[in-house]
Amino acid sequence: IQGRPSTLLKGREAIRTILARHDVHLSKEAFIDNGSGLSRLSRLSAIDLANLLTSAYGRYGQQWLNTLSLAGVDGTAKRRFRGSNVVNAGWFKTGTIKGVKNIIGYVRGKSGTLYSVVILVNHPQTWQGAAMQNDIIKWLVQNY
Repeated sequence: IQGRPSTLLKGREAIRTILARHDVHLSKEAFIDNGSGLSRLSRLSAIDLANLLTSAYGRYGQQWLNTLSLAGVDGTAKRRFRGSNVVNAGWFKTGTIKGVKNIIGYVRGKSGTLYSVVILVNHPQTWQGAAMQNDIIKWLVQNY
């Protein structure tokens, strides 16, 4: 998109350009540090991530879901939802660093509707956030 040599700034601009081509417009406050997902400098809002999820599913459907961890079956959601109503009804990407516990993805409610889920926790006691995230996701699957 920007030509050589590559730089972080060019990479950040390329990400925004590619997302915009797919009608995903990041907020002005959004900042992608290095793309690894492990930077404490990166900032994306829940709305930014929900818009990305909506666009990705709209464009790729089940093929996109298959790239995410299936609840109770594989990846980072294998143990997390084992034995719950979320097994085989949730597709997630998780992210954890000290003081941060995030989960984004989709759940299929009892009605059959697929919902986007974004729950971001930034707190020193992330274990409490993980329990809350799990409870919210289980509730969504059970009630909708």
